[in-house]
Amino acid sequence: MKITFRKISRYAVPRTITAIVDLLMGKFDPPTIGGEPRPVNEPTLCSTALRARMSVRGQNITYLKQLEEIKFNPVKILKIASDTISSEQVREAFVAGWTSDSLVQSRRDIVREIVHVLKLAKQTQDCLVISHTFRLTVIRAYLMEGERLSQSPDLIRKYIRPQSKLMDFEQEFVERY
Repeated sequence: MKITFRKISRYAVPRTITAIVDLLMGKFDPPTIGGEPRPVNEPTLCSTALRARMSVRGQNITYLKQLEEIKFNPVKILKIASDTISSEQVREAFVAGWTSDSLVQSRRDIVREIVHVLKLAKQTQDCLVISHTFRLTVIRAYLMEGERLSQSPDLIRKYIRPQSKLMDFEQEFVERY
């Protein structure tokens, strides 16, 4: 029995700081670009975001708010005043927001959502979970660290290094249980 975690399909990543903040705060939801949605046969849990929903098609898909991207404002967290923001700064802001518990949701609530998703996914023989970069990265960290991830928030630094890209579009990892 396994859970396959997959990042959403490619979408046009915004270039301006305002559009990036809107994307990360859930105010902007671009469609996927190119290609048809991937057909799925296994039970699937999917983010409610348009770009996630456009990633797959099938009969057994459940859309969950608990799989939406984790919302945060990198400009507010890093206190930067610029027209542009780099991917490295976005990752740096997420780590700072996680460790200081200053993301839109608390670490505790995010971990509760992860536990809920994992419980749902384990109710089936095999399950596909489709979500976003930071959500999937925190899920992976939780799978490795368990409750220690919220008790020792600096552990996130093992999984998110600002200078390193986290996941490619449609990249997968598998958890066997």
